Amino acid sequence: MEFDRVKLSSKSSNANPPATPTTGDKLEYLSSSSDDNNEDEIESETTRNEETQRDSSNLAAVFVASFHSKLGNQIDWIKWAPVIEQHTSITMVTTGLEFKALPSGAHTVHSDYVYFRFSALYGLACFRNLRVDNLSERGVRTKSVGILSSHYDLLHRYLDFLDTQVGRQLSDPENFQQLECFFQYNMMMENSLELENLTTDDSTMKSAISRIDYREDEIEDCSNIPRDSMLKFIHYYKEKLFIIWKLCLLNVRLMFLFAPPIGPVCNWVYCCTRLVTHSVDGLPQRRQTGGPHHPVPWFYVGLSDIETLSRLNSYVACTTERLFIDKPHLYDVIIDCQTMRASNPNLDQ
Repeated sequence: MEFDRVKLSSKSSNANPPATPTTGDKLEYLSSSSDDNNEDEIESETTRNEETQRDSSNLAAVFVASFHSKLGNQIDWIKWAPVIEQHTSITMVTTGLEFKALPSGAHTVHSDYVYFRFSALYGLACFRNLRVDNLSERGVRTKSVGILSSHYDLLHRYLDFLDTQVGRQLSDPENFQQLECFFQYNMMMENSLELENLTTDDSTMKSAISRIDYREDEIEDCSNIPRDSMLKFIHYYKEKLFIIWKLCLLNVRLMFLFAPPIGPVCNWVYCCTRLVTHSVDGLPQRRQTGGPHHPVPWFYVGLSDIETLSRLNSYVACTTERLFIDKPHLYDVIIDCQTMRASNPNLDQ
């Protein structure tokens, strides 16, 4: 099967609150960033290769997840970049990816998308539910198609493609031919995923992935921002946006709590990182997304991320799990729709 390059177009969402990412016609990605505990070390190891192809996607994996009526969430198929696939000890550690691709509450909406962080990688998945006359599936078939990449700035450019593919998976399960061709195409375009001396140690994996080259001008290019999402973010919070801006400047642990659909809220997490990409008198200049003086986006988090969140000093995330309200040690401020709750009394002021 000959694979034709995917033509991406705008995708709208009827989510409430809605936030529609704009798309482009290039398939490309930027380099990775790591969590705040290792940022200084990783940033010092990052190299910039000017010969990197502009259309390089830095694609790390493509996968399909589903909900099994007896087994629960599961990964049906996954294809790793060859440089990662050779390290079987790492590719075997996919536990938890199925819960990222199918977040809690996914069964309550017809379709949605979700941004997330998985180990040292960032991901985007589109999922959809389909009514079927099949007792073995209990009347509903749920599929999710996603990708993993080294950075998140341009993930939204794959949104339409993933949405199309999840529809194909619902109508023709177990047929991964188009996804395989899509993956092979990206690997032919990809020359920058060079993970040297990769080991099973997670911090080493992050350091290796951070060596993926990127173009700083693309990071600063405003075309990378889902413009519609930013406008709706501003409209929804109005004057409260100044409080969110200050919280981001303080690098607090900030979490948004919304019922599904969660995709638009993931876009708002991204918007928070863009609010502080400017210079402030008396503070270091905030240029590079995910830098040492920049809030680190974790996008969607669930109960499986509790241990990870407990180790972080700063993050911006979103969730559908209301149980997080009762775990104030995991956040500094949680925003339940428009209601802000602080775990630290000093922040209430």
